[in-house]
Amino acid sequence: MRYDLVVKWIDKISSCFFDLIYPPCCFVCQRRIPLADKIPLCLECRSTVEQYSTALCLKCGSVLRQDGEKNKPCDFCRNRILYFDQAFSVCEYSGIIKDAVHLFKYQRRLKFSKFFVELMHQFIRVHLNKNEIELVMAVPLHITKLRQRGFNQSEIIARILSEQLNLKYSGHNLCRKKRTKSQVDLARAERLKNVSGAFTLRDPDQTRQKSVLLIDDIFTTGATLNECAYVLKRDGLASKVTVLTIAR
Repeated sequence: MRYDLVVKWIDKISSCFFDLIYPPCCFVCQRRIPLADKIPLCLECRSTVEQYSTALCLKCGSVLRQDGEKNKPCDFCRNRILYFDQAFSVCEYSGIIKDAVHLFKYQRRLKFSKFFVELMHQFIRVHLNKNEIELVMAVPLHITKLRQRGFNQSEIIARILSEQLNLKYSGHNLCRKKRTKSQVDLARAERLKNVSGAFTLRDPDQTRQKSVLLIDDIFTTGATLNECAYVLKRDGLASKVTVLTIAR
């Protein structure tokens, strides 16, 4: 039996047992949430989460200072080689979103995945053309880190999102062959060096001439996502790579 399926089964059983003993509450306002609602955030608090709607850089998705620059690359992108065609982030990495991502990744609150997918799905309907996406992929974890954490948060989101969009999901093809340091405390130049040569494709034919939607949780400097896009285009000959993250 696959390791990730075992973890998923154990999480489901333990989650149901925990809910019976401790009825779920909104993690922000502590209101009780119906058991049928699989998102640990009440509707009122959920409605306060704002998606990016201001002028965004056409390339990396960062917020532009002047609305007149809408749909143009920002100064950051003009001076750098980026292998992804476009990058989008749904929300700002602050407040409820920041807390939810932290609980999801580091405290195994996997029910947040439905919340993140819901936000991403709404964003895609407004900002992307679903018909131009042929394949959904996730930024992989190294096998050592996957075993330590027990799950890949980006893979969970990508898999559920692909089902909702009725698109093919390619799992375990893009893999991290080099165990890298955590990017959190590294400067931008160190991040680029850290992830250089870290990824590979097991089956390049899967992505040949495909338009790929690459999913991750947070866009910081974009170094990891850019390296993944480089491999997808160089080795996998992907025709287009669009990045989508929960926040930046």
